[in-house]
Amino acid sequence: MKILALCGGSPGGNTELALTAALRAAHKAEPSATITLIRLCELSVGTSNISGQLPHPFAAESNKVASSGPDDRPWVVNHIMEADAILLGAPVMSRVTHWLVKWFQDTTLGPYQDVHAARSMISMGKGDLVDQRIFKPRVAALLSLGGSLGSEWTTFGLPTLQQVFFPMAVKIVDQMEVYGAGLPGSVVLLDDQMARAEELGRNLAEQAAKSPEERTYVGASGLCPLCHLSIVVFTGGNKVDCGGCGAKGKAVLRDGSIALEFDQEGLDVSVLSPQGLVIHGKEIMATGGRLRKIMDQVPAKKDPLVQLSSEWLASPER
Repeated sequence: MKILALCGGSPGGNTELALTAALRAAHKAEPSATITLIRLCELSVGTSNISGQLPHPFAAESNKVASSGPDDRPWVVNHIMEADAILLGAPVMSRVTHWLVKWFQDTTLGPYQDVHAARSMISMGKGDLVDQRIFKPRVAALLSLGGSLGSEWTTFGLPTLQQVFFPMAVKIVDQMEVYGAGLPGSVVLLDDQMARAEELGRNLAEQAAKSPEERTYVGASGLCPLCHLSIVVFTGGNKVDCGGCGAKGKAVLRDGSIALEFDQEGLDVSVLSPQGLVIHGKEIMATGGRLRKIMDQVPAKKDPLVQLSSEWLASPER
């Protein structure tokens, strides 16, 4: 078993300390496991487009970057492809996950490592572009860490982490939020939080050791039966979207408390559902087809805006 931890915090910081405690427990549960820890802050995406740079299933040219350093994406993607279990952790800053996680997701994962896109490429006879390891059944556990004592300051921590690996159909088996780690290194003083981090790692290893059919979510339950979070977006009347995974349902009053009800159709549109990825893939194709018919109108409307932006643009002097 190969267990990979990705840290979106600072080297030796609270997030890394909590992740390391989780890894220690995972290794104790599965002594033969190979453990690897990667710091996102040490990665470089270089100057090249992702297309042609990675063992990717989806060819795209949209994520150009402005760095002059080396490109570490093939190296880190190889670690992800080899992993059986992934532990992802990051600090929360101003209520959201640290920007490193989003930067890593947008330049390295997302549509570039997408199982539905991979299957589509194969069906189009372009299977040579697909790294077959993308279809390996993987599990993941998430750790969001903040210095506050209440959820009002960490609302978007776990939901953001949830978005990182769903295109690869990685199954989340546990997730946790750390509260009160307000000073550098102070998380080690929070015995209950460290114990929960160890439980997180243990649960990850134990679920990874099971067959894909036997794996299940063992963390705290939320209102959504898929992502197990409780972020709700009311879309009209009692209709709701899950803010974590996009499942559609309705809010009901049950025994004096608000509950959510989802039918199968509402669950199928979730990003965590295989059907949801298929639906989104069809949306992309339909949107592209519709827009291609009128793309000849773009220059006349775009050029004046480009001219204005060039006149008003301010860039730092170096």
